[in-house]
Amino acid sequence: MVDTFDRNRLESSLRQLGAQKACLFGLMVVDRMLPNYMRFSVETGIPGWAILEEAVSFMWHTIDDRTLAMDNPWKPGDCVDLIPESEEIESDYTSSAGDAAGAVANLLEFQASGDISLIAELASLSRDTIDMYVQSTLAEGPITPEAEARILVHPLMQAELRQQKSDLDHLKRLSDIGPSALAALRLRIRGRRSIGIG
Repeated sequence: MVDTFDRNRLESSLRQLGAQKACLFGLMVVDRMLPNYMRFSVETGIPGWAILEEAVSFMWHTIDDRTLAMDNPWKPGDCVDLIPESEEIESDYTSSAGDAAGAVANLLEFQASGDISLIAELASLSRDTIDMYVQSTLAEGPITPEAEARILVHPLMQAELRQQKSDLDHLKRLSDIGPSALAALRLRIRGRRSIGIG
């Protein structure tokens, strides 16, 4: 069976999870995207990865404390400023680095506003990262329905879509989000950080 990305269905599922679990889902997706910014920084010498990493780490440590979370020193604009100009920088990771920075910005904005659509959007950005990478490896020309079908069934795309579904299902089953559950979630994502491009 081929998994597909349905943003409306994802957003509905996230609303059913509630704000805290939706934020956790976003953190789990972003955690897989961050290595792409690190690769971009290493290749180009452009800094920024440490800021994204610190912002995400702060969110992990304040997920169960709404008051402390509002004191996050990192703001969405800090991450937006780290999105590289693709026309000016030659790197295989420019697009994926931009997606990663944009996803962290969305997560920070969600932490402040509670707008669930921001989490659905960052999940869409992770899909976009793989879409662009697969396009480049397949040397596709204009994107036709046939090309889109080949991208959808590519192993990397299917792996990310299945991981998103698995993360959602896992969060649905969690009855408590205490320190032990959060520690278990961090262990769950350790070792599978990269979405696998490059």
